[in-house]
Amino acid sequence: MDTNDQHSPIFPPIHFLEAAEKEKINRLLFHVHSADYFAYLSTVLGFIEEALLERTVAPEPELRLVRQMRSELAYLNDTFLLQEKPPQN
Repeated sequence: MDTNDQHSPIFPPIHFLEAAEKEKINRLLFHVHSADYFAYLSTVLGFIEEALLERTVAPEPELRLVRQMRSELAYLNDTFLLQEKPPQN
């Protein structure tokens, strides 16, 4: 499926967007269609967690939140498949 032809209630038709926005949406759709979006999000949160840990004083509430989100994303990745909804008329 060509990601340049994607239409969704969240995103406007991709041909109306600036190049940088098109790239962001294409990257998002790539991960969704590759069935690894949950894993991708978990990896990004891991980078955020590492950055928080590198601070002199690690913000504990934020670290707990990131760790919980990573755990939930791992569960979702192992249990569910993210699929595009059919168009609503």
